[in-house]
Amino acid sequence: MTTRLPPHTCPWCSKALDSAAPTDQGDWKPAPGDMTLCFGCGEYCIFNSDLTLRKPDDDEMIEIGLDPVARRARLVWVVMQEMEKAKAERDHDSSDRCRDQ
Repeated sequence: MTTRLPPHTCPWCSKALDSAAPTDQGDWKPAPGDMTLCFGCGEYCIFNSDLTLRKPDDDEMIEIGLDPVARRARLVWVVMQEMEKAKAERDHDSSDRCRDQ
């Protein structure tokens, strides 16, 4: 279930953000102090009290690094990025072949 948030930007990459969704099919809604993964850059952020995002502090970075769900979510993000890159390369190669014929 996607939760609408106040418009804000990722503190790492400045991607415009306005929603958050759980990593599973649960009814999770973000709360201050929760972590989330930016789909723009793959970096973890922490929700502020107004549900905007900030960079994690050192202790939070350690906690994120030790969290198996967080590591799995980052791995999924990396795999998705690689798949999108491969698709873009295939599409580019395909359009080049069409022009050459």
